[in-house]
Amino acid sequence: MWFDLQNRSSWINFANETFSRESVRNIQDHLFKSTASTFFPSQIGLLCGILIAVLVNVKTNKQLQKQLLKLKNINELSLIRISICALVILPLFLAFLLIFLIYRSFVRIILQIKFRGKFRGFLSANDTVWTVEHQKWKSVINILALLEEKRSENFESSLKSSEENAREILEMIRSKFEVLMRSDRSEAAQKIFYCLNRELGYSFWTTAECKIEDYVKFIDIPSSSSFLTTTLVKKWLGEVSNDFLPRNHSFLWEILVCTKPIIENGSIKYPIICRVHHSLGDGVALLRFFLETIADQEKKPSSVALEALRKEYRNNEARVGARSEACNKVCNEACSEACNKACNKDCIEACNNACNAACNKTCNAACKKVCNLACSACIEACSEACNKACNATCKKVCNEVCKACNRAASEPFIPNIRGCINSALKWINLITSIPFYVVQHLSSEPDRSCLHGLNLSGSKRFSWLYESNDSHLLLQLRKLKRTLPAVRLSDLILAALSGSLYRHYERTKTAIPQFIQIVVPARIEPPTKELKLENKFSVAIQKLPILPPLCRNSNFHDLTERVKVVKEETDRVRSRPDYLINYAIMTIFGYLLPYQVLSRTFDSKLATMVFSNLPGPTEEATLKNYKITNLSFSVPHRDSTGIGLTLLTYSGRMQFSLYVDTALIPADDDAQRILQDLENELRLYVEISGS
Repeated sequence: MWFDLQNRSSWINFANETFSRESVRNIQDHLFKSTASTFFPSQIGLLCGILIAVLVNVKTNKQLQKQLLKLKNINELSLIRISICALVILPLFLAFLLIFLIYRSFVRIILQIKFRGKFRGFLSANDTVWTVEHQKWKSVINILALLEEKRSENFESSLKSSEENAREILEMIRSKFEVLMRSDRSEAAQKIFYCLNRELGYSFWTTAECKIEDYVKFIDIPSSSSFLTTTLVKKWLGEVSNDFLPRNHSFLWEILVCTKPIIENGSIKYPIICRVHHSLGDGVALLRFFLETIADQEKKPSSVALEALRKEYRNNEARVGARSEACNKVCNEACSEACNKACNKDCIEACNNACNAACNKTCNAACKKVCNLACSACIEACSEACNKACNATCKKVCNEVCKACNRAASEPFIPNIRGCINSALKWINLITSIPFYVVQHLSSEPDRSCLHGLNLSGSKRFSWLYESNDSHLLLQLRKLKRTLPAVRLSDLILAALSGSLYRHYERTKTAIPQFIQIVVPARIEPPTKELKLENKFSVAIQKLPILPPLCRNSNFHDLTERVKVVKEETDRVRSRPDYLINYAIMTIFGYLLPYQVLSRTFDSKLATMVFSNLPGPTEEATLKNYKITNLSFSVPHRDSTGIGLTLLTYSGRMQFSLYVDTALIPADDDAQRILQDLENELRLYVEISGS
């Protein structure tokens, strides 16, 4: 989230004049007099102006900056920041928020009386941020899934029965969500059937009478023949992607099943469009929920949850109680014996059960927790090993995991007082940095290019590019990044995007900027094993240098230097507290501020585009006789940021989606050319490196 302020120089002059004439005490007196009466827009503007004046004066006070720079002790620096906030900023800021807290409490009472049993509470703070919408950009995520029939029938008979197949898909999806509506009482299952409302400035959930037919329905894309083309689907999806959701945008999702299939490369694929309001959850949670709901039970793609467990295990810094030799021995033996007896799916279950049983008998509670994480982390690796060779290979994999578990549990628990103090100081430093961070964003300049700065039209264009099954590009890129020092897959993608955008600027004969700013979302908390529909992510702005693309005469050194430039910007953003600060701002303001104030607080006027990297299932999901072969995922636009690029890794392949406003890219083919140039650049990287 970013704050935009026009006429910054006049505000800075106002700040300096204010502090030269008035003391902090006079400002506080003026504030409390203002808050004694009703807040009109002019008063809110004056209050915000005074608050910004305080922040700007602190930021531009050279004498104070020199004093801060001389300090090397983090304790003293934190103490000074705390003093500044306590004496000047916090009283003003807290008084400002206290008014809305009291008002919010009264609104809750009124809504509970009015809606009685239908009232389900306010939206969470991070969900509320996505209720800020405009006619030209709505907070709706569009997911396109292509289903291909698995039955071995000839092409003509499959085409003749396409209408029956579409009806079959519709009924299967309806039946699965019908079960959720009638019997599943989990928090996620209840939330998807809530209605989104807004009264007295705050958004809240209510229950409503609804039928599954209101959510899952047929859609007939106009076509002169009995089948569709990719071009027709892209054009139609761009037209409806910014439409209202059912019941005047109060329903949170809808699934549209096309009555006609796409004929492409001799295969018949049935398009399914899932449109979801972002207030329901973030991309990771929504993708996981809808895939696990639609997909068959025995083939549920749970790799996202497993990856979270693996990450939790690898990053586990906790020290658990000392573990006995008996526990080490029995855990190793039980896990090895289980894998010797069973393969594939049975091995996964047997290994997990055996390890849990071993820990239940001989380990303490802390050790049991670590060992369970280890076994969960082992599941996917164990499965892959068993698919290739049973017994010895799988035994080796599981033994290695158990050894890692032993090492994690071997050190006794020693309270780290110094670490606790340092951690507390870091959080204090983070919180007190928020005002300075806000001022920094107020002084930032927005991008100026043909891809940013124009008013969005509200008309959208949806393009996608899927990696073919036999190209193995994702696998080759993963090999390539291992040859480069500490490089991430996203660094390679952004480096290739830089060259692709350079070609676009050249092709459109417009000025080529030195760099653009991109919004990069990141999850604050890893996904839990139990699915929760929530927005647990934050954003930061990263600079992307626009560099000429590489050519076939380029060497590995050229590739390394190019990726290094992009990686430096990525590391710079990751080393700063931008994600945590933005998350704190969204949490506080999203909870307290009414819609009228919130809509003027959060905006996106600095960045050209959003880049989202989503980890998808490692296996193809299936729906009875159909397999989901491809997925496309769009991220919503906001304010003047009208381009969104999504990379979704699905079934070992990359799925790129580009969602643009036609005011920025009016030509039909230009969006697709950007994706094609991106893929060509990545293939050139692989060719140069010899991966």
